[in-house]
Order: sequence, then C-alpha cells, then structure tokens
Amino acid sequence: MSYVDIRVKPKIFIGQLGRAAFYAMLRSLSEEKAREVHDRKGGYAPFSLKPPHMEAAKGLKVLNKIIPANTPFNIEFDILDSNIAKMLSEVFKEAPPDKVILAYTECPIIELSVKNVSREELLQVVSHKKFSLKFITPTYFRIHIPKEIRKTRHIRALPLPDPYHLFVNLYNLWNAFLEPKISQEYLEWLNQQPILISRVKSINTHCFTEDNKTNVITIGFTGIAFYT
Repeated sequence: MSYVDIRVKPKIFIGQLGRAAFYAMLRSLSEEKAREVHDRKGGYAPFSLKPPHMEAAKGLKVLNKIIPANTPFNIEFDILDSNIAKMLSEVFKEAPPDKVILAYTECPIIELSVKNVSREELLQVVSHKKFSLKFITPTYFRIHIPKEIRKTRHIRALPLPDPYHLFVNLYNLWNAFLEPKISQEYLEWLNQQPILISRVKSINTHCFTEDNKTNVITIGFTGIAFYT
C-alpha cells in the first residue's frame, strides 16, 4: 500500500516498477548476485512477476498506469533459480522486510507470504485437449533470425499468442533452471504444429518502453487465446 498515488510516465509499463523492486530486494542481500542476474546476456531472467494488482468484482485488475493512494495491492514473484529462492525465503522468515520501494515511493508491506513448489508438483501430468490462456500484461515472443537470412536486427518481436513460440519459450525456461531436462524431441514434436489457436477474445496490442535507458519501444499484446 502507498500513502500517495504512484504514477508511471506514458509508454512505461508499471510492471517495470515490480522488476525494480525485485532487484532492490536482491541487492540488499547480495550486490554481486543482483548484478549477475541483471547483467546476464543471452539468457533468461530467473524470475517472473505478476505486477501490482488487486482483486476486483470481475476478477484480477492489473494497475497498469496508477496505483491509487491508500489502496492495498499485491505483487507476486515466481522464482525459478533455487539458490535465489532459498536466499530470499530464509531472509523473509528470519527478518521479513517491512516496506518495498516503487517509483521512489515507500510502500508498507501489510502481508508477506512464501510458497515453495516441489519438483514433484511441477512434474504432475495433466492432459487437456482444449485450454485457454489469459495474457494480463503486454506479452511478446522473441524470434531469433539467422544471420544468413537477415543482415540486421537478428531478434524480432512477435506480439501474437502464437502457440509454437509460447511452448518453445516454456521449453527454454524449464531447461535453463529445472530438472530433468526436456529432450530435443519435444521441439521436433512442436514443429509438427500439434497445438493450434481455435479463437481469440479481446486481443489488444500495447506500445511501451521496455528499457528506460535506451528508450526502445516494444509492442506487446493482452487478451485471451483459446488453444486446441
């Protein structure tokens, strides 16, 4: 909760404040570890976050541009790196922080909870012929184009809920941080287009600045995609 309104500049996504808060917490424990995670090149960030949000009558409401004063809100972090997760969990249990800084504003922490998910839970097999995903924050997938094909800008952004790139991304994330590793055969299976989009709902695109230092503009999408 904040005692004053927290606002972000035009084309700045408020989720960036959540990432800054995560690095601030990590930096307070280990400056070296925070720098290592922040500056890693070509790899995946070992965490994801659900940006400032609150429960509303119609479900989850993401606070995209403003966090009203005196309004309780939530931020959730999913940490894939077991060393970082263990480090933060131990600190939260022994000496939990009483505030978090968002946009240079102190926000008192009302409640702090930690949930550990075992590998056995992650490996549970659930079979579905149809499913849907709701993208609540601007999302895009990076497409790597070989130098032989494209001479400039070898990484392009795809602001669409494409199932192939969605599951390749999940494959890469799992193999980067979790065990057991998924074999190359999984990618060969995905190449056969076994998962398709059946329909979409309320798909919108959003233009925002991904990096405040470089002012690089990115386009992401939100909405619901139904797969079969």
